[in-house]
Amino acid sequence: MDFLSSLGMHQAKFHGDTNDPRYPSPRELRSHVAVLVDMLLHAGVALAVVGRDTGLVWAALLVVVYAAASFIHTTVIQRITHATLGKAVVGLVLIRGSDGDRPSFGRLLEWYFLRVFLTIGGMIFDDEDPWQAEYGRNLVAVRRRDFAALRAHPLPPAAPPNTYHPNSFPPQSYPPNTYRR
Repeated sequence: MDFLSSLGMHQAKFHGDTNDPRYPSPRELRSHVAVLVDMLLHAGVALAVVGRDTGLVWAALLVVVYAAASFIHTTVIQRITHATLGKAVVGLVLIRGSDGDRPSFGRLLEWYFLRVFLTIGGMIFDDEDPWQAEYGRNLVAVRRRDFAALRAHPLPPAAPPNTYHPNSFPPQSYPPNTYRR
């Protein structure tokens, strides 16, 4: 029995899972507010750079500048500061679902283009995205205070599955200097 099971908690499949006891704070509403703040920031930058005008060229230029601002903000700035402006305002950080560490720049690039593809594909095909269920491969937003608390006082790791326990029968492995009968 591992530490979490002894407390009556189930171990999550990945870091940041909804039932993960390592990140107990609610964060769904915060995530939506963070996305809204980031979208408003990107739109504001695009309008400030392009200016107010009308026409097809202006609209295309507005979309290009919005995409560039979004790309720089969610990859480069997030890698340096560990959060976008929206996440910082609501107290979230982005972690890797596989190990709970901060994402690398390459992982942020991959996630950015995956989100763009899923957004465009969702608008065209109106289908559920199959990648959302595979959270161990995804990036997850968690509360900054939960992330900091876990780093300051990490939970003990779970026991490996094939370890010797004196009360287990049949024993799965034997301790050193013990002969099998």
